[in-house]
Amino acid sequence: MIGRIRALFWGMFFKYLGKGTTIAHSFIGSLPHLISIGNNTTIGIRCIFGAHGNGSIEIGNNVAIA
Repeated sequence: MIGRIRALFWGMFFKYLGKGTTIAHSFIGSLPHLISIGNNTTIGIRCIFGAHGNGSIEIGNNVAIA
């Protein structure tokens, strides 16, 4: 439940956040407006995503990142 609330918070900043996504504690997102995350995705503890410059990060549906 807390992971879903955390995802809702980060969803305000991401380029796109799909339904059913959860984000564990200690997640760090650099330039979150360049990050898109699909549906039913789980982001694990202490994950760091960094998009810089003209780049972006796109994560598909049904993905688990540890």
